Amino acid sequence: MNKQKVITELVEKYPGKNIVCLPDNNPREIICELEPKLGMAVAVIDSSKPHKHNLVKEFYKVIKGELLINIDGKEQILKEGEYVEIKPPAAHFAKGNETWVDVFSDPSWHPEDHILTK
Repeated sequence: MNKQKVITELVEKYPGKNIVCLPDNNPREIICELEPKLGMAVAVIDSSKPHKHNLVKEFYKVIKGELLINIDGKEQILKEGEYVEIKPPAAHFAKGNETWVDVFSDPSWHPEDHILTK
């Protein structure tokens, strides 16, 4: 992932919003927190680590590129404009190529409910 290019695009499109790189030095996922209290973000994904939530339901909608999403071992490919709902406690991860995704969390995402899986 071209970290600087992605960050520059996010800052131009969403000025003043918090940007988080995962991991920080060589990110595979960059998240722009649009409205954290409302559970709204944009994620730019190369790959996310397998994880689950016990409380949070997530909606991923691809806004640029293609995304392979794995939910409880079942894979599907999402193209621009397509979306998926991820209900707790489904284990999931995603793979893309600087794929831009609208992420909506209900209730709002919080770190205590982000549980890494194998």
